[in-house]
Amino acid sequence: MAVKKLSRRKLFFSILFSVAGILLVLQLVGYLQCYYFVQKIPQDNDQILRVMLFGSSENPEGETVSAKISVLDRSGAEIAVIERSWPQLYLTVTFRSTSFLNKTYFFPERIYGTNSVSVNQNILERKSSSYFVRYFVKNHQCFLGTDDFQRKGLYRIFYFALNKTTVNLSGCETGKNYGVFAENGKLIVRSE
Repeated sequence: MAVKKLSRRKLFFSILFSVAGILLVLQLVGYLQCYYFVQKIPQDNDQILRVMLFGSSENPEGETVSAKISVLDRSGAEIAVIERSWPQLYLTVTFRSTSFLNKTYFFPERIYGTNSVSVNQNILERKSSSYFVRYFVKNHQCFLGTDDFQRKGLYRIFYFALNKTTVNLSGCETGKNYGVFAENGKLIVRSE
């Protein structure tokens, strides 16, 4: 009887380690593909978002800030526009980023309202987020790219973008267009 349990246990662990090994190899292949795409796709040095604040107001539920946010592809064309209000007084955008071969790539993740100019957030702020990813990652492509090669490559790179970078939009004036630009591996907010 003890022999049967031992062989079942061996079989279970053999299968478990085989599946883990296959998954590890697949991850490694995906990671190596990123290096191929990074060699061909230039670093982000473009405008990623366009922001226009409409203003803030106070209502019985609290303060809100309204804005129009456009997600742009690498050529500057709008691929998604979000126009709405968020609870709180200021807006903050979170980006996912990664670096390969001294090139940094940024992907807008979400926008949310904050009640201070600090980038710290609480549970309420996270609940009222608008997520960008569903607008530009579809069908194994990242539509921040301008052609099929860039879209496939940026899709691969996107899934290894695990770093978080936060941009606070509290310095933006109402009624004026601002851009969030990727320049030399950093994000910069400036008027257009």
